[in-house]
Amino acid sequence: MKFNKRLLPIKAHYFFQNGGSAPIAPFLSVIGKDLGFSATIVGLVLTAIPLTSLLVKPVVGALADKFRIHKTIFISLIVANVFFFFCIQWLPSLPIDHSVELLCSDGDPQITISTSKATDECFVTRLFVSTHTPVVCLIECSNWHAFLGNGSLTNFTGTDLSAALKLSHNTTTKLIFDVLYFTSGDGTHSNSSCSNSPQQFCDLLCTNPLLQEIVGKPTVTDAQVFSYPAFWMFAVCVLIARVATSCVNSLGDSICFKLLGDRPNDYGYQRMWGAAGWGLIAFITGVIVDKMSEGKFVKDFTAAYYLSAFLMLVDIVVASKLKCSVNAKSPNIFANVQKILTGNPRFLLFLVIIVFCGIFSALIWAFLFWFIEEVAAEDGCSDLSWVKTLDGLTLAVHCYLGEIPFFWISGWMLKHVGHAHCMTIVLLAFSVRFIAYYFLTSAWWILPIEILNGITFATFYSTMTTYANALTPPGMQGTIQGFVAAVFEIGIAIGSVSGGYLYDRWGGRVMYEIGGLAAAALAVVHILIQIICGAEVRKANGTRSIMGKGEIPPEQHKADEEEF
Repeated sequence: MKFNKRLLPIKAHYFFQNGGSAPIAPFLSVIGKDLGFSATIVGLVLTAIPLTSLLVKPVVGALADKFRIHKTIFISLIVANVFFFFCIQWLPSLPIDHSVELLCSDGDPQITISTSKATDECFVTRLFVSTHTPVVCLIECSNWHAFLGNGSLTNFTGTDLSAALKLSHNTTTKLIFDVLYFTSGDGTHSNSSCSNSPQQFCDLLCTNPLLQEIVGKPTVTDAQVFSYPAFWMFAVCVLIARVATSCVNSLGDSICFKLLGDRPNDYGYQRMWGAAGWGLIAFITGVIVDKMSEGKFVKDFTAAYYLSAFLMLVDIVVASKLKCSVNAKSPNIFANVQKILTGNPRFLLFLVIIVFCGIFSALIWAFLFWFIEEVAAEDGCSDLSWVKTLDGLTLAVHCYLGEIPFFWISGWMLKHVGHAHCMTIVLLAFSVRFIAYYFLTSAWWILPIEILNGITFATFYSTMTTYANALTPPGMQGTIQGFVAAVFEIGIAIGSVSGGYLYDRWGGRVMYEIGGLAAAALAVVHILIQIICGAEVRKANGTRSIMGKGEIPPEQHKADEEEF
């Protein structure tokens, strides 16, 4: 085995492009929540990404092919990606109500917070434990002097005032906290006491995440959010950045296959560097964000934005070094696409399988972390702070124990197993993975299950892209890769919507049970179709059917020594 220096730029592109997305893309739902958007609105924006990509990808690919400007469009999309990701940090948030009730109870000040979580025993227990040591929160009131006891703050006129809170008790609708003392900005303390002090409402900001969760209440309903510029700014930045990322992936794959020439099965050796970049940078970002967010009211993603921008700027430099000239020009792109669709029934079957794989992938990408929290919450009322650690370990397993090994062996699998049988294996892996979720008893058992991500993503993605490349006429690399990727996006959109309905109605276990049974049934149907059709069917125009074992022309495999 020898190292091919000519392929170094495409490896570097995959690493830096995926690494540049990792600091922001996985955390968009958290960022949206911190901006005041509900889960429904954030989900709506994220669902629009595959739908928009469905329309944009084929157009971008066709333009690149028609005018032979793959590299120009490629670099322009990376620039758009880095710009709109970086702009998210400056977006305004929706108005959020942080008001709480400050009142006098038997000579002592108390803060009352109305919340539906007041009857959630697990939440109240965790909150009680987290406030066993008093939590200091910034507080702003119009007449807080009436609640100060004797102390040096009696004449304090500033606004930088903090209150030390400790959970006292709860009712069916409220949580009541004792105010132990007040502190000024310079650290001066004052005992708290009151005598017939007037009841009033104050704004409260706390670094305790559980407390902040019940204090911050959105003032804008989901129906009203569309009239706020903040929503449209968030939607535009997220959509353009993520759709640009999606198009970069498709064009990057077409460029990669152009560089590979008659060795398309070496694609996995290149693409695995993307998994390495994603897994490494996502982990580093999580650590940095958690560290920088200590003592702050919301997650601080400042470092993540700059890390993302730096890696993507490096990717622009790398992309400029790619050799991706396209000599052939397709005379009629529409006619060629129509010919592929109508002249190869196996390709249509392949597209159907891709749609279902998109649906199954969406059930994982959109809901897996929710499901991990759901399973973790079933284990009594323990502190769930470790769940985020488990989320990070899950991503690490995805990339380093799943995707990288299976990208590495994808060429061997495609050569000796064949595209059709690889797709059957992918469907069976989805089924096993989902059924394993259904029987999950401890959230930590998710880690060994996630090794299957190597099959359900790396094997699937390699099969999808290499098959599309093998069917591509000269001069249409971008068009066909974009078209196949758009079909996958259809599945993602369907899976996001249908999965959300199933999750809301019956929960994560039932959703994955249905997904597992559907994947198993589809695998059986796929096997039967392959048996009926036969593995050696050829099209009348001489194009080889490359769905089974050994269908890739021998010249695409020949080499005295394997290169990577």
